[in-house]
Amino acid sequence: MFNTTDREQTSFSNHHPSSSTDLESSQKQVEADKKAIEELIRERDILNKNLIKAVQSTEKQQNLVKLLEQDKKTLEHEISGYRLEAQKQRKIIQQLEKERDRYINETSNLIQKMRSVSTNA
Repeated sequence: MFNTTDREQTSFSNHHPSSSTDLESSQKQVEADKKAIEELIRERDILNKNLIKAVQSTEKQQNLVKLLEQDKKTLEHEISGYRLEAQKQRKIIQQLEKERDRYINETSNLIQKMRSVSTNA
């Protein structure tokens, strides 16, 4: 009932027992290597997914940094404009204060002239 190949293998195994053991250990090593390869492939796939996620996250962060830098420039420009406006307002205030002082002096002088005129009259 054995076919020819099985008989030859049995005959070979009987004549070369160490070869049979070598063949079995080689088959076990091949299976272990296959499992190791499969595990390495799974690990590679996981690492690739993590790399893709990291790249996407980095791109998002870079875009966010660009937006924040643009916002910073805009705010700096606005602040510069407010500083210029504040300087203009200070100058206007100084001019108005000078005018006020001049009018106060003129009024004071006029009041003194009126008093002197009314005392002389």
